[in-house]
Amino acid sequence: MAPDQQTVSAKRGDFVINPGDTIIGRSLVTYGEYAEHELFLLSHVLKPGDTVIDVGANIGTHAVFFSRAVGAAGSVLAIEAQPAIFELLQLNLEKNSCANARAINAACAAEAGRLELQEPDYAREGNFGAYSFKIPEIGRFIPLSETTVQIDALTLDQLEISDCALLKIDAEGMEAEILAGGQQLLETTRPVLYLENNDRERSPELITYLEGLGYSLYWHVISYFRANNHAQCDENIFPAPLELNLVCLPGGQDVGLPLPPVQSPSEWMPDKIGDGAYDIDGLLQLSEAFQ
Repeated sequence: MAPDQQTVSAKRGDFVINPGDTIIGRSLVTYGEYAEHELFLLSHVLKPGDTVIDVGANIGTHAVFFSRAVGAAGSVLAIEAQPAIFELLQLNLEKNSCANARAINAACAAEAGRLELQEPDYAREGNFGAYSFKIPEIGRFIPLSETTVQIDALTLDQLEISDCALLKIDAEGMEAEILAGGQQLLETTRPVLYLENNDRERSPELITYLEGLGYSLYWHVISYFRANNHAQCDENIFPAPLELNLVCLPGGQDVGLPLPPVQSPSEWMPDKIGDGAYDIDGLLQLSEAFQ
């Protein structure tokens, strides 16, 4: 079942959302923004004329930002697996006049093929961006319908991209597999990588793989709640205080980002916070300072 639709005028544009979405939709409605800390940082990476690949684009909050950051001479490829959310992505790219952006309805993986997606029940409330092909019994975390659909799975190398400045992946545990399907892309274009890394179990494998590719890794810790949000709402509606991401720079590249470096594959930022090596307020102040 397709989600209900509501249009929100937000800081970065007008977005058609699913009002039942408890993270992206609710953040746009409540704060007039979503994941601003990520956009602050990535604004330092991009310049006009760049090419960006956005894997796990969801409804397009980042893709719209990328489109404007790279300008008419640049391009954005936004990839989203869930067909119903892909429709919202297309609407939002059109609504925000993102003529330099192209949307693809597919999953990314290590190998091309087909994947079975059990569609979420969009008529109920849930964090639909958390849908994962990797988490067993995903229905424990988000509401599912009884409908299953077959979707295309493609590799990054199939895109045949000759130039890429930024590859952003938010794919709920499939980051390492997606990178494995883009080995040629990574070797030839050497993009900056921005990757979700919330899964402690999979983090060592991902970090080891990235270090093997010659990337320097840094932690980027964000919160969906910002005291100085666009709507000036002072209530933090999100119980989870932190989201963990990796900023990955090709060897020898320095874009002047004063972020905590990843010291080893076994390192886990919440442990370092617990041990007192970093404090949450300081990390979030750093993320805020990129604006």
